[in-house]
Amino acid sequence: MRTLGVTIGSLMLAVTLSGCAHSEKSNSVGPGSTGPIDIGHSRQQLDDLAKSITADMAYWVSRGIQINMVGPALDGKSVEVGVADPEAAQDVLYAKYGRNNITVVAQGSLSMEPYNGPLPTPTR
Repeated sequence: MRTLGVTIGSLMLAVTLSGCAHSEKSNSVGPGSTGPIDIGHSRQQLDDLAKSITADMAYWVSRGIQINMVGPALDGKSVEVGVADPEAAQDVLYAKYGRNNITVVAQGSLSMEPYNGPLPTPTR
């Protein structure tokens, strides 16, 4: 039995494998796993990139690209950049930040509307 640790953003997963043949050449989770997965970027590198993209938002808006979300991709391999029109934005974003560093996805704008309804009644 083997336990592997995988960090994705701020989430740490522990995967326990039992009954798996061990191969020294494998580097993936599943039968034949030998260790942690190499995701290509450290958490700090992805955090720094996300901060850089966030700091550049006004630049992108001035060029007609609305970035609505920036955060770690679920696989931990890149920074996910949510935009209203991925097809229009992906080429320039990939050119600026690197195709292997970001994942461009569709994400509509988020708004915080004030709540004007009644307050909930506590129940016991």
